Amino acid sequence: EITAFAGTPDWFKFEVKGASSLETAINSSRENGTTFYESTVTMSLTFQDKATQEQLKLITHARPHVAIEDYNGNYFLVGLEHGAEVTGGSIATGAAMGDLSGYSLTIVAQETAPPYFVTPAVITADVSATQIDPTA
Repeated sequence: EITAFAGTPDWFKFEVKGASSLETAINSSRENGTTFYESTVTMSLTFQDKATQEQLKLITHARPHVAIEDYNGNYFLVGLEHGAEVTGGSIATGAAMGDLSGYSLTIVAQETAPPYFVTPAVITADVSATQIDPTA
């Protein structure tokens, strides 16, 4: 479990709904004697605005560390050692009334350990002034 970070990281908070998830696949090779974990974060942001698009542009060009809060109040850190990469996604305006008008992202990280549990206060105390919230 991670209980502190060196320095003061900048966290950008995105409130997501619905089809957003974290899944970690365990990849082992008996022949090579190796095991690694591939974590895939999918997120759907159900709105569009200029500030969000600018933040997402920065994230897609970086190797971010991604903190996830699940429905049970657990926090996980994806990409601790090697960072994560945005491997896909879309910006959709929707053609019909019920279509998504927002952003979808797929973020993948490969690590030698599964996502670490993080003490919630470590994340919540350092969230920057940039909080992207579709309910605001």
